[in-house]
Amino acid sequence: MISKERLRKWVLTRREKDKKTTPLHATTFVLTCAYVWVRSEEIRDKKVSLGFLVDCRVRLDPPIPATYFGNCITACIITAETCEIMGEDGVTVAVEAFSETIRELDSGVLRGMEEVFSMINPKERQLLTAIAGSTRFGVYETDFGWGRPIKVEPPSIDITGAISLAESRDGSGGVEFGLALNNLKMEVFASRFANGLKSI
Repeated sequence: MISKERLRKWVLTRREKDKKTTPLHATTFVLTCAYVWVRSEEIRDKKVSLGFLVDCRVRLDPPIPATYFGNCITACIITAETCEIMGEDGVTVAVEAFSETIRELDSGVLRGMEEVFSMINPKERQLLTAIAGSTRFGVYETDFGWGRPIKVEPPSIDITGAISLAESRDGSGGVEFGLALNNLKMEVFASRFANGLKSI
């Protein structure tokens, strides 16, 4: 277990070493996704991609009220060189890529949508990992009359290969994530995940 503050400080220290000064969007969502993505990625191709969804409501001009009920989202795709993601500073590279992608939303949340869909095309060489969920959905507060859920996880992650994400059930500010891998790949991931935490 590691705190957001500790992981954020570790990323900032790595960047200071390289004298990088661009601002980071180091939220719980970004730090968790970056760390899990890097630890779960395989050496499969020259480039790897990660997709996640963004709430467009407050980013549109004029903004859509928070009370709007329905889908108002867009997809964001982060692409990185495999050698950089798999390298010693992979988590930092991933956080920087997230930050750059989120900064670009300020110039128009729907700008470049035609490129997003071409990157999702299965004919593309870049392999896409997707994030399913968010740390802000409040999924454990849902109660249909028989109490709060014990565990929430998208059932499709074993088919899609997505990384599921949700806030922790106990409300401590922690994050739950899920992966569906075969036994061998899960052992490799678990080892890389644990060893990575030791170095932070």
